[in-house]
Amino acid sequence: MLLDEPTTSLEGSQVEHFLETVQGLARNEGIGVLFVNHKLDELYAIADHIVALVDGEIRISGKASEVDRESVVQAIAGEEAHASEDGAAQAVARRDVPPSAPDLQPALEIENLHGPSLHGVNLRALPGRVLGIYGLIGAGRTELMRTLVGLDRVHDGTVTLHGKRYIPVSPADAQQRGIVYLTEERKTDGILGGLDATTNVLLPVLGRYHRFGLLDKARMRKDSMELMDRMHVRGDRTAPVERLSGGNQQKVLLARVLAQKPSILLLDEPTKGVDIGVKTEIHKLLRSLAHDDGLTVVVVSSEEEEIIELADDVVTLAGGICDGTIKRASELSVVELRHEAWNAA
Repeated sequence: MLLDEPTTSLEGSQVEHFLETVQGLARNEGIGVLFVNHKLDELYAIADHIVALVDGEIRISGKASEVDRESVVQAIAGEEAHASEDGAAQAVARRDVPPSAPDLQPALEIENLHGPSLHGVNLRALPGRVLGIYGLIGAGRTELMRTLVGLDRVHDGTVTLHGKRYIPVSPADAQQRGIVYLTEERKTDGILGGLDATTNVLLPVLGRYHRFGLLDKARMRKDSMELMDRMHVRGDRTAPVERLSGGNQQKVLLARVLAQKPSILLLDEPTKGVDIGVKTEIHKLLRSLAHDDGLTVVVVSSEEEEIIELADDVVTLAGGICDGTIKRASELSVVELRHEAWNAA
């Protein structure tokens, strides 16, 4: 059996049951299983042998009992792992700033928001900080992101941007107001596979490059390359973007987000299906955008570890409801966060 990221859409007890089933097939039925996954907890829970594959080369291969997790992370992430540790330490230090500082006006404030799958959402997102939204499948995480950019209708409630009333109408209107949304499904709702990386990066802002009825391709190339350099996009940027790896496609979409010069980023599962090295790079960038550039970053993730590592502040969403209670990520454990979501549900 060849299993490629098989638990991506599973959570909680579903993951545990799936892993037990796979392990049973291998040990009781004698089936050989090749399990590809970027979640080390799951790999070490069932694997007998661990392989770290990077750029088509095997960097580590050995018994799971003899290969420690730090070696795997080091092999995959390389130098970026050290950068991640430094970035994480800086993020923890910055989390000591009270999330309710009286002199800090929320960039985004939501009161009793109702929509097709939302039944009373309250939250505050502050500039210069990363707000993590955690919840189980069906909690309304993606629906909240879509509602805030006008893809889903608001039935009731109030949304305030930088102290002014905001009624979501459309993604274009949201962009003009500084709100940019990165979808969870990069292949179906994100990239245009047949176009090159430069065009994909600048799609939402092509109007800036019109000159005498034509596109200024030289300026497009310059600007897009600068954004992709910042994102460390690897591979042939002039070929159809579908030829890039999944991680580099995700970096292209993040470069597209930055091209729109947002003040508020709404990111739905920004590291879904990418390897540890790319995840480390993305986390480092998002923390920098918040802490150094002052952007408001709102991240939805189904991974407890990602929420705790990346976010400064955390709220829990369950059944389309969020009471707005903010907790500091530095004071939460994976178990506590999981309990929060399950109890709320």
